[in-house]
Amino acid sequence: MAFAKTRTPPALGERCSETISQALEAWLAEMQNDPTAAVKQETVKGHRLYARAFIEHCGAVPLANVTRQMASDFLARIAAGG
Repeated sequence: MAFAKTRTPPALGERCSETISQALEAWLAEMQNDPTAAVKQETVKGHRLYARAFIEHCGAVPLANVTRQMASDFLARIAAGG
């Protein structure tokens, strides 16, 4: 079983300030470079769409600052059709 190469984890200060967009783009780059993942462009577009909606709902907060309540509120909004 082959594992995808992962990026070097950010330093502690960077990890605390990495935004949702930055984390998403890094993860998508990893997925797209992994031939076993077979990521389709529609999937990438979908992830970006949901990330953009989350950012519009919660702001461009650092990933480390995202709380369960923020995620729950966002999912409730999506479920309500908003």
